[in-house]
Amino acid sequence: MKTPTKLSIALVSALSIAGVAHADNVETTFVVKPANTYSEGTDIGAGYKRIVVDNNLSEEQKLSSLKNSGDFLEVNIDRKMTSPTSEKNVFFTETLDTVNGQSSEELSLDDPYLENQTYLLSSSKYSNGTNLQLAADYLAEVNGTEGETVRVLVVDGSFYENDEIPYSEGYSFASDRDDGKTSRKDFIALEEAGSCSKEHGTAIASIYGAKRDNGESIAGAVPNVEMVAAEALVCDEGYTSDIASSMLWGAGEKVGDAVNISEPVDVINLSLGTNAECSPYFQSVIDFAVNSGIQVHVSAGNSSVDASENTPGNCENVMTTGALGAYSDTLADFSNYGDNVDVYAQGVGILGLDAVEGSVSSWNGTSFAVGLTGSTGALLKSHYPDVTPLQAYWFIKRSSRLLTNSPECNSGNCEKGQLDALAAAVRANEYFTAETTTIKPVLHAGEECLSGQVGTYFTEEMALCGLYEVSFEADSDKNGVTYRLHATDKTSANGASFVVLETPESAIVTRDIDVDSFNYHYSVCTNGECEVSPLEFTVDETTPAECQ
Repeated sequence: MKTPTKLSIALVSALSIAGVAHADNVETTFVVKPANTYSEGTDIGAGYKRIVVDNNLSEEQKLSSLKNSGDFLEVNIDRKMTSPTSEKNVFFTETLDTVNGQSSEELSLDDPYLENQTYLLSSSKYSNGTNLQLAADYLAEVNGTEGETVRVLVVDGSFYENDEIPYSEGYSFASDRDDGKTSRKDFIALEEAGSCSKEHGTAIASIYGAKRDNGESIAGAVPNVEMVAAEALVCDEGYTSDIASSMLWGAGEKVGDAVNISEPVDVINLSLGTNAECSPYFQSVIDFAVNSGIQVHVSAGNSSVDASENTPGNCENVMTTGALGAYSDTLADFSNYGDNVDVYAQGVGILGLDAVEGSVSSWNGTSFAVGLTGSTGALLKSHYPDVTPLQAYWFIKRSSRLLTNSPECNSGNCEKGQLDALAAAVRANEYFTAETTTIKPVLHAGEECLSGQVGTYFTEEMALCGLYEVSFEADSDKNGVTYRLHATDKTSANGASFVVLETPESAIVTRDIDVDSFNYHYSVCTNGECEVSPLEFTVDETTPAECQ
């Protein structure tokens, strides 16, 4: 990737403002969206450029100068993100009896370390289990296939060639690289990594994509997966613009002089972050990816603070994962937490592949917890290609198991909890097979006998004609949950809606439905706080002739 262009001396002078200045010039990198034709800077995709201002003004003064210049529609400081401080340990194989004091379950794969990957296994046997392997088996059974190939992009650093990881392609967007290595075969190589490498990207890629059922090392969580590597970090840090360029490239956009990706990815993993607000620029890139049908899974951070302080975990349209301790449903002592966290998964003792062929290490950090959540999203996409990112997030979040020891439960809000991939898979299957989230007449076509008796035996108020069954989702294990049904006039220009009813029942019968005049959607409310569901109702308008 080209080094960002420094602003000319004349332009820098024109942008200067009065105020406290540094004794020496200090470089600050910005991401800008030019208002008109603008020759300075480096193109980084989606109409943005990266520029460097090199003068003795403070960072905030430079930001103000650029915003007031009239040359830019948008100005963002190009902050550096890092892979959150993660702990890598030598992994010694242990029996489950030693690790958990529990007996081993019957395993459907022959990968030798799978019995130590208890976080992939059954939650009924292991408190840290996410049911990922059960979810893969369930989806293969109900759909009769292991699913379509799903493409996962890991944006990170320290990628190594490893026969156990099926990389399909990759590119380096790291502007801190000064060796000119950009192609997959160049930058995914042991000799190019340097002494500062920690194999972070390799380990995360292996959570998703390590080959399964081949009698070697660990098992990846996703059966039918192609891994794509985008290097944005060097020595565990990199510019926001490099991360964003990696995402745009993964979405199929042309980015600078980068070789185009062969086809867009389905899932993006961001195990990185920094203590800052989500910038408008980075949010726009996330929105572009999500609107392109790509799930964006991010780590909550490892600073033991509210996740609202950490980006990209505080951005919108992402799925943010916090970490639990090993073999438990208790928050890891390093994990960020709070309303911005959507779900928690084990983030201690996660096994990942190393640079050395056949070598496995044990990792701690939210970086690795998000790999489990992202793998769940990838499974859903593999079997239900039409699932949108927001729907996948919804299935995962709404299916989580309650955490009695989480900060949310301690404050009386137990909506969020531990990742349960099997429950998410079941919920997705029920939705895509129209078993839930439906509106249909109580009387269906073909029930003429019953409908013919309606006028004789029932009063108008009790007549079956005109009654509809509305099915939401099953959240019977969540306390304080209600469903709010909204209607929108089909002829409305502004899409204004009103509340038809609210109920604690996941399925009801009501006469307050008019499918000819209104479209319907719903919200799920927990203890009075409501969230609009991204799921669309399947509406059955067929009724017997007697009811028409």
